[in-house]
Amino acid sequence: MGKMSREPDFLPGLIVDKIVRNYHLPRPLAKLVAKLYLRGIDAQALSAVADNVSIGITFAESLDAYQAELDRFYPKLRLFDIYGSTENPLMAGQIVHGVRTLGIMTGAIIPELIPAGSPGFGAIDNDRPPRAVPWYEWKAGMKGELVVTRPGQCLPLVRYPTGDLIEVLDPFRTDRVTVFDSQIDISLPHIRVLGRTADSLDYGDQDESGNFMGVKIYSRFVNETLYGKGGVKWWELYNVRDNPARLVMVVIPEKEPLDRARFGAEIRKRLLGEQIDVPQMFEIACDLRRFDVIVLRPAAYDVIQAEIDRRVKAGRSIGQMKPKHIHKIDGMQAFREVLREKYEHELPLADDLSISPDPLLSVAEEQL
Repeated sequence: MGKMSREPDFLPGLIVDKIVRNYHLPRPLAKLVAKLYLRGIDAQALSAVADNVSIGITFAESLDAYQAELDRFYPKLRLFDIYGSTENPLMAGQIVHGVRTLGIMTGAIIPELIPAGSPGFGAIDNDRPPRAVPWYEWKAGMKGELVVTRPGQCLPLVRYPTGDLIEVLDPFRTDRVTVFDSQIDISLPHIRVLGRTADSLDYGDQDESGNFMGVKIYSRFVNETLYGKGGVKWWELYNVRDNPARLVMVVIPEKEPLDRARFGAEIRKRLLGEQIDVPQMFEIACDLRRFDVIVLRPAAYDVIQAEIDRRVKAGRSIGQMKPKHIHKIDGMQAFREVLREKYEHELPLADDLSISPDPLLSVAEEQL
């Protein structure tokens, strides 16, 4: 809404693109249809609403990459982060504005954590309930999958792994807040949400170096790194499980770069050196010359948008609108087939992508 209020061509452009994509009309005709469709939209009223928005709620997802735009769109906005699900809309929340942690509401749920890498992490076994660490035994720095129990409720889901990866920031943080005219202290375990278990990546035992073992990457880290400086519309990270394994970052740019090799080099630079939260996985893979960047055409995003549209029509929840970013593929041939079938992108015929001696870049160019 903020973008619509500040950029007059943004909403018409979205409508035109959707008409062309779904109904295959010529673009000039699609522009005319969009103009008729948008009759009655009061742009000035929309801008006035954006000017006066003062409180916003985010759902356990870092918005650092978009902060400059949010400040421009909503000059009075103060954001508060919360975390919840369909059955538990509010399980944790940002207690103090500006303090970027989520306090878990232990009065509403009983939280536990399955440590990353332990049995039961990221898996469901109906015969063996997950063995988890209760919240009162948490230590700062622990990472794993959140398990939730709802006390006093006899519903289909009583105790279950959420599929969400969290990090414990402070197992017992106390904040003093003002409620009406009284000050009270609130003591809760504080966490941050790293992503979904489907968006975590791990190497198998057969890989080249033991240094890979236990080194994980979460989609949140890559989002902040790649989206922070713009230019990237979508990314996917593939663990191509050969012997040895290879990491391949597939990027869809917002617009066609003037020099695709330079654009790919910039992506690599961001991942290797500009974000301290990104673990050493990329550095390890790069040192072993097993890391590649593939830059697709901007039009490849149509595939992602079509999947989002399908999920919207299917009634998916807000947190499940976008496809996952991180994938595991068995072998280069399977990876080549995925890119061909999904994006109509052809890799070189060799089994290995071309690894440049220059550590800045290896880009597989799309055939014209």
